[in-house]
Amino acid sequence: MGIAVYGNGGMNTVYKSNPFASFGASGPAGIDLRQIFITPTAAVRFAPGHSLGVSPIIVVQGFRATGIQPFAAASLAPANFTNRGTDWSAGAGVRVGYLGHLGDKVSLGAFYQSKIWTGHFDKYAGLFAGHGGFDVPASYGAGSRSSRRRR
Repeated sequence: MGIAVYGNGGMNTVYKSNPFASFGASGPAGIDLRQIFITPTAAVRFAPGHSLGVSPIIVVQGFRATGIQPFAAASLAPANFTNRGTDWSAGAGVRVGYLGHLGDKVSLGAFYQSKIWTGHFDKYAGLFAGHGGFDVPASYGAGSRSSRRRR
């Protein structure tokens, strides 16, 4: 049993001088995306050298955009596009993983994470596809490791 709490970011920008001012934008331009993931995990060894884990994933995310008014004209919901403050949504998904030791020298691991379905950013329904949808896509991966004895 365990729990992990971690964040994603990297989409945070702030321009002191708005690059869109010559197109009619006002105020500072920027965006801020925050995502906090909470993943409790249960794992079981179902055979010697073979384990399986399951993690429900809970996410809380916040988004804010400012100073991008000129682009709102191309939106289906221009009133919900920029300068609307921080909007929050929550969602959930699941991750499963396998770790196995095949003989003395080879280890194999693999995982699959479902799409994480989240609520919409209603304040930014004109900015994101799906009327403010911002789901986290599914992902998967696998890897192996072999060890050799040194002489």
